Amino acid sequence: METGENYPQIPGYRVNSKLGHGGMANVYLGVQEALDRQVAIKILNPAMAQNSQILQRFLNEARTASRLQHPNIITIHDVGQTAQTCYIVMEYLRESLLNRIKFSPTGKLEPKEALHIAKQLAHALQFAHKEGIIHRDIKPDNILFRKDNTPVLVDFGIARALDTDLHLTTAGMIIGTPHYMSPEQCRGEKIDGQSDIYSLGIVLFEMLTGQIPYRADSAAAILVMHIQAPIPKLPPYLAKFQGLIDRMMAKEKSHRIHSCDELLKILREYLPDSQLDTIEISKPDPWSFKSSNEKKTHHTLEPTLLTPTPIPRKRKRPGWKWIAAAAFLVLAILGIYNFLYIPYLKKNNSSSPQSGTISVDERDIVPKKDIAAPASLPITQIPQEKSNGTGTETATGTGKETETKNQPVLPEKTREEIELEKAKLQKEEIEKKEKSGAETDDKSYREAVSRNTAASYEKYLQTFPKGRHFQEAQKRMENLQNSVQLESKIKEDVAFETSAAANTIDSYNDYLKQYPKGTHADEAKSRIEILKQKIAREMIVQFEIKEVKFFESGATAVPLENREYKNRFPRETTRYIFAEINYINQLNGIADARNKITLEFKDSSGSFKQALSGTLAAPIDIDDGIYWRGLGWTTPGKWMPGTYTVSLAIENKEVFKAQFEVF
Repeated sequence: METGENYPQIPGYRVNSKLGHGGMANVYLGVQEALDRQVAIKILNPAMAQNSQILQRFLNEARTASRLQHPNIITIHDVGQTAQTCYIVMEYLRESLLNRIKFSPTGKLEPKEALHIAKQLAHALQFAHKEGIIHRDIKPDNILFRKDNTPVLVDFGIARALDTDLHLTTAGMIIGTPHYMSPEQCRGEKIDGQSDIYSLGIVLFEMLTGQIPYRADSAAAILVMHIQAPIPKLPPYLAKFQGLIDRMMAKEKSHRIHSCDELLKILREYLPDSQLDTIEISKPDPWSFKSSNEKKTHHTLEPTLLTPTPIPRKRKRPGWKWIAAAAFLVLAILGIYNFLYIPYLKKNNSSSPQSGTISVDERDIVPKKDIAAPASLPITQIPQEKSNGTGTETATGTGKETETKNQPVLPEKTREEIELEKAKLQKEEIEKKEKSGAETDDKSYREAVSRNTAASYEKYLQTFPKGRHFQEAQKRMENLQNSVQLESKIKEDVAFETSAAANTIDSYNDYLKQYPKGTHADEAKSRIEILKQKIAREMIVQFEIKEVKFFESGATAVPLENREYKNRFPRETTRYIFAEINYINQLNGIADARNKITLEFKDSSGSFKQALSGTLAAPIDIDDGIYWRGLGWTTPGKWMPGTYTVSLAIENKEVFKAQFEVF
């Protein structure tokens, strides 16, 4: 925690503690000394104040919120800027919706409370939209509560007027919090009030379930899900709110709720205005928490000593009505048995076959040995005497013959029946194979779905080119491939927007290293050139001289690699004397061709003086540079003996001096 000595100093306010911090600004708890009231003070980070776009966005928050006087929008008390501090003073609110959801007993809000909050925020957005302002960053962190539980919308830092031409970001730039951004916002398209309605739909989903609808490992993947993934389903006990969520989070704007007026009308169907006074807050009472090892106690006294002993009651006997009903039921069963069931059995027993053929049921019954045929059977079914070949017939035959005569004769199967059974077996075999193949197909497809990658679906399609799930697998594979391409594009867009937010040569170079042929490569290069020119104009002399060398050129030109560096030159052989200046460029590796450079030669007596003017040959994108110019005559011997001084000036400002001697 910071000490009081490190807190920013703001005239008229006393900063007491730090409430939170972010990438752009920090928020402090302070006291407005004139009114002795607690306030929240949002202070822009000093490093961010150097960026004109961020500074403009910060001041835009104060201007926007101060225009919106509404019970559900944060109140701005003051805004100011000192030499080192840019700040916004606003009302101090303790609790956020994020913490209310997080610390509620169930990790979510009751539907009635969630609808109440959504309704109040819809009123705030309705007012802002009619004033021509869209918030663009609706999320639980930016929703706070007053002491009377009134939800308040805060942080209009990236809010934007619907009718303004002011662009604080580049075209197509994505601004917002990924988990709560609308599909058109993810694509960097122009947005309107429907984008805030989509974000409010996500907040409502989170209040009802305690979970955000889309989760992924990267911000780019979340943006893709907002664009392509289906709207998540609420749990069954919240199913009646699914239609509301579907309309607020519709991917296409034509299917989404069009305005906050329409949204409020729909919300009143779920929660009439008359119910607003009966909202129960999903916060645990402080006194209800107990240690885990304590038993629950009841504070009501039970009069154990004065409680009379209960008198046992007599067991009731069944009444005559129940006895009569039981008797009637027994008589009904006996009547059915005697008059219906027994005649039915007699009729079936008397309807035995009258011919020599055997009934279908009797085919499965084989008569046991030594059992005589019943007398009631027709004569055709009584065992007959078998001829012995002499014309006489014996009364009885062997036991074997009697057994054979008593057994039913099974008819032989016809050829048609055999063919039918064979066809039936073949059909069953084919169906068995088809069923096995379908099960394998289904199993392979389920495995592809469990992996849910383009490669897994491609493998399934290769294995089952005409499978049962061919079309669905192909569609899923194409969707995943499109998602990968879209995610790659969004990642590139985010990388470029990060570079644009920093707006430095190094940041654009980082983007170009990662995406040398990206869609924003030309734009990044163009911005680098603009920054070079701007720096060259504003910071002209930013060179550090590293080393100065002199060399001569005699009757014939000396190759550069054979130069001899020295500070004393003989008069008789010297025509030109060159000054080579090795420098370190402090302008982010930039030396601009428009910087005017002057190299002046003069002797110690002042009788000789001559200047050579020019500019650097071309912009060079290196940390170190070399500049050299020479002075002399067409023939040697023209240099007078003595000591000469060479001085270098950039834009008429002298940056270094050095000497050489002619003897």
